[in-house]
Amino acid sequence: MKRCKTLCKTMNFDTPVMVMCYHGNSSRGAAQYLLHQGFEEVYSIDGGFEAWARAYPQQVESSSL
Repeated sequence: MKRCKTLCKTMNFDTPVMVMCYHGNSSRGAAQYLLHQGFEEVYSIDGGFEAWARAYPQQVESSSL
């Protein structure tokens, strides 16, 4: 949530914002927070990064840690 507060101080509220977490659960709350702060267009990605990686594997870089 700290990053959301920083975002609110630095971004134009008319700029569309996309919020994504790993599974898609936390991003919903963050998106609601941003809407309540006055952002006009906020999108939470359903399924999060995990779903994004399944749908667009060619756009996801993998690495072995």
